Amino acid sequence: MQDRPTAPELLEAALAAYVRDLLPEIPGEKRYMALMVANALAIVGRDLAQGEALLQKEIKRLQELLTLPSSEIKNSDSLKAEAETLNRQLVAQIRTGAFDEPGAARDLQAHLVATTAEKLATSNPKALRGKEGA
Repeated sequence: MQDRPTAPELLEAALAAYVRDLLPEIPGEKRYMALMVANALAIVGRDLAQGEALLQKEIKRLQELLTLPSSEIKNSDSLKAEAETLNRQLVAQIRTGAFDEPGAARDLQAHLVATTAEKLATSNPKALRGKEGA
C-alpha cells in the first residue's frame, strides 16, 4: 500500500476531475443522475477522511453517558460494532427512564445534537451552514 496519495486524496482528485471536466459535458436528461453520483462520491470522501474520528468521538460520549469505562478502539469494523452496541444500550436506558431527570436529559440532548451534527457534516454539510452554535 502506498502512503501518498491516500484513498481520500485519490477520491477527492477523481471527484474534482469529474465535476470540472465531465459533469459539464453530460446532457440535461442525465444531469440529475450525474449530480447524484458526484454527491455520493463527496459523501464517501468525507466519510473516509473523518468517519473513524467521528465514531471515536461518539463512542466516548456514549461511554460517558452510560458511565462506562473509556476504551480506545482503532479498528474501523470494531468502532462501528462498538458504537452500535453502545447505542443499543443507550436506547434501553432511555426506555427505562434513565434520562428523565433534567440534568441527564440535558446531557442526552447534548450527545444527540453533537452526533446528529457530526453525521450531517459527512452526509449533508450544507444543512449545517449557519447552524453552528445554534
